[in-house]
Amino acid sequence: SLEELLSENEIYMQLFDMDGEKYGETEQLTFDNGLYSNSLPEITFDETTKNMMLIYKKTDYLTEGVAFDENQAEKIGDFLNNSYSTIAYRIYDGGTEQWQDEYNDDEISYIEYEEANGEGKLYGQRFIDFNMSDLLPVKVSEYAVASHKDKILITYVLDVDRDITTKDDTDLFVIVYDSITGKFTKPIRITDDSNPDINPKEIEFGDSIYLFWNNDGYISYIDLDSIMEYGLNEELIGGETYYHIDESYNFFTNVMEEQNYGAAESFSLTTGKDGSLYVVWNEYELTLTENTSSTDNAVKSRHMYIAMYDAKYNMLGTGENSEPVYEGAWGNKWKLTELPGENNNEQSIAVDEDGIVTVVNRKYSLVDESVNNSKYTKESDFSSLIVRTYAPTTSLAIEDEDIKIYPEYPKSGERVKLTVNAQNYGFKPSEHVTFKFEIYDHVLDNYKQLG
Repeated sequence: SLEELLSENEIYMQLFDMDGEKYGETEQLTFDNGLYSNSLPEITFDETTKNMMLIYKKTDYLTEGVAFDENQAEKIGDFLNNSYSTIAYRIYDGGTEQWQDEYNDDEISYIEYEEANGEGKLYGQRFIDFNMSDLLPVKVSEYAVASHKDKILITYVLDVDRDITTKDDTDLFVIVYDSITGKFTKPIRITDDSNPDINPKEIEFGDSIYLFWNNDGYISYIDLDSIMEYGLNEELIGGETYYHIDESYNFFTNVMEEQNYGAAESFSLTTGKDGSLYVVWNEYELTLTENTSSTDNAVKSRHMYIAMYDAKYNMLGTGENSEPVYEGAWGNKWKLTELPGENNNEQSIAVDEDGIVTVVNRKYSLVDESVNNSKYTKESDFSSLIVRTYAPTTSLAIEDEDIKIYPEYPKSGERVKLTVNAQNYGFKPSEHVTFKFEIYDHVLDNYKQLG
């Protein structure tokens, strides 16, 4: 049955060294023997304790009262959503260099469960409590995790009213795990608006952890580490400490001021060895054929784009210890793939010390199908793994209308104002741009440089 098939998922881990060679043996990390499904693993490493945390979704597809009817396959979404799920985690102890399989004396519920059901039944896994006193029991299926300064920051999406048909009430929350004490904070609300906030991703960049997410079609981001360190106010409720963001820190920035659902739904992040931050995504496009304005026969494509953040774009001055202080900037988005009809998704990216970008992605074709005289387009059964390399560029373009002269017809000896608008079409921010102006002398039949 579908229920039994889905319940066979287990999580394994294989480490690799920096040369891409296997380090150690493949290790099984969940042991549920078909009782539960384990999926969506995320892992993070804490530099201070040398601990690792594995977070994953655990689902009971044999939930009482929930079943999949093969005669109503279109309702599979209800079956998947209504099956009970929770978020579990395991801790790798950097001191013993072993995955924890026992519990502390104060973890009474785990100890009692194993006493009743058999020692080792939980194999050291624990469960994250996302519940808040003023909400119904919380169900989490989207999350991101990163470690920084002996803290593990877990961002998750919460559908506040638990109604999957409404999306405007999805917000982002964070809980923080202290690797030293082994304790979690209470949930901290990051967004509180009428927009759908989904697809969270965390990344370490510079000396901070940044949270990126899909903010109603915009790729938005915040300095999560600064908020956790400086921007929280405490409140004691029923003997428990709760946090909320101070208003002075309650703002975010967009990668680009363009509402682009394709980008916000598919983006991935990486920090390059060149010290820059990169965002790459794919989006759906239609290309009109010649001599037609109708989209009926348009060529369908899914192209990849990239944007780069240069943290040292502009030096503002020096700090207290004479260290340079920089201002960062985003370059324009840049199209990586061009061919009409080409389809790309599931991209990953790496950048070397020289800024050379390597993108690995899935490339697939669309094929026409016909069922019961009804035609539709679907993905081909076959796809390719493509590797591409790019060099970051600054590509300035100036059109005739970008150059303005005032007054347009100056008199002899009159001061003239020249204005030039240059558009950077590359994905690397421009700097140290120099313009040279020349004027043609009809009498002497030559050009004279003005500056």
